[in-house]
Parts: sequence; C-alpha cells; structure tokens
Amino acid sequence: MSMRWVERVRAKSVPHERRVVARDFTEFFRQTPLERYRWAYRHLAHVQGPHLDLGCNVGGFTSALATGSNRWTVGVDVPGVELPSAHQAAELVTANLDSGLPFVASSFASVSLLDVLEHVADDVALLIEARRVLCPGGVLVVTVPAQHRWSILDPDDALFRFPRLHRLAWSLRFGRLGYAKRFTINDRGVIGDIAAVRGGHTNYRVPDLSDRVQSAGFRIDRIYTSGRWFRWWQLGSLMLPGGLGRLFDAGLRRDGQRSTYELSPNETQSRGGSLFVLATALG
Repeated sequence: MSMRWVERVRAKSVPHERRVVARDFTEFFRQTPLERYRWAYRHLAHVQGPHLDLGCNVGGFTSALATGSNRWTVGVDVPGVELPSAHQAAELVTANLDSGLPFVASSFASVSLLDVLEHVADDVALLIEARRVLCPGGVLVVTVPAQHRWSILDPDDALFRFPRLHRLAWSLRFGRLGYAKRFTINDRGVIGDIAAVRGGHTNYRVPDLSDRVQSAGFRIDRIYTSGRWFRWWQLGSLMLPGGLGRLFDAGLRRDGQRSTYELSPNETQSRGGSLFVLATALG
C-alpha cells in the first residue's frame, strides 16, 4: 500500500458535515450527499421568524438556510468546533449543549437537530431546551440514525462495539497520534464526537424517538425513514479516495432521494438508515 494512497484516504476521512461545505453556500444542497439537509430545508425555508440550528458543526446548513430563505439563522455547536464565517444573515456561536442553551424562552420560530441527539449526554434534556427556546406552535425538525438491518455497519458505533478493530482502522487512516487526539476522552467527557456516558452511537427505534420528542412537549406531525442502503454507501464514501469516493457520494445522494418513506410513530421497523421527524411545539 503506497503512502500516497494512505495520505489521500486520511485527507478525505472526515464526516460529511465537516467535509462538504461549499464556499458559495448556494451550492451546498447540490454538493452534499446527505438527504437530511435537503429534507430539513424543505420544511424550514417557508417558516417566518428566526431559526436555531443546534449542533451546526461547521455551519454549512445554517448558512445555506440563511442564503436560500432569507431567514435569520443561528448555529450553535460545542467549543472546539471551528466555526468559519457565516452568511450575512446567519450567526455561529459556541455553547455547551449539555448545560442549557444561552437563549431566552420563545426566541425562535423553528429549531433543527440534524443528527445531534445521538451525540449528547442527555437527548431528552436537549429536546426540552429546544422546546423552551421555541415559540408555541414553532417547528422542530429532528434527524437521527435509525435502528435497522444495517445498523451494525455504523462507523461511529464501531468505536464502542469493536474498539480494537476501530483503533487499527483509524490509526491507519489518521496515524496513532491522530487517533489518540480524536478518540481519547477529553475534558468535556466526549470521545470522538459522542458523549462517553452514552456508551455508543445510538441508532434509534421509531417508538423510542417518538416518546422522547413527545415527552419534551411536542406534537409529532410526520415521521419519515430515508436511505435504505445508507450505511453501505456511507462506508465507501468515507473510506475511498478520489473518484471512487465521489461515486459513493453520488450513491448516497441517489439512495436518499429515491428511498424516503413516511412512517407511523408506532412503527417497529425502519426501512432506512435515518429517521426524520417534523414536530410542533405545544403551548
């Protein structure tokens, strides 16, 4: 195996939410292979009033929503995440998502949590905070990884389920020092980008997610499942360099666009690798 190949793999081996951020944010939705961003945009672009994007990472969706909808958007992520300059109608700030949000009650017309709940120490507490900062009748959009037939392929959960294999694979990609820096528990109790107390990267069952959202003060309006082959396409997209990786990116995009189905809140099985929830804040 050549060192050039290894370096190309290491350079690409970062999560999509960090890797795919267009400098021209109007191109964001065309470039990202993740269907959750397009789905969230469709349900949020028409809402009137400020929007809060919790767990915004490098701010790609935050800025894209501001660009496309002309809504004032605020993106929040934990200290240590590099937040680049946002669109002129967006603000990016840092805050500890496990310690309450630095906003007064009823500050926002909508809130998004796009693959965030599975990373924090207390997902219900964060949902309750989202309800607090939402106006009554405000819109909540949540996406999470789904528990389904291919969940065992979840690369984030491998850190907890197959630690030795995970260490070997990621040390090859990032080097031993890179692995230690990324996957050693830090002073915030986070290992990788997952709260260590969780003991894994949660893949949610539909009833469990429904119960959490409703218990936090929301009415569930619709639930969808997306990405029947998401885990397979994701592995190739993250691990393969160059044109091969882009081929799997295209597969991810096509799979999400062609296999998104509506579910009942009491469904026991998810047909896809992701769950999307649209909910309303109760008065």
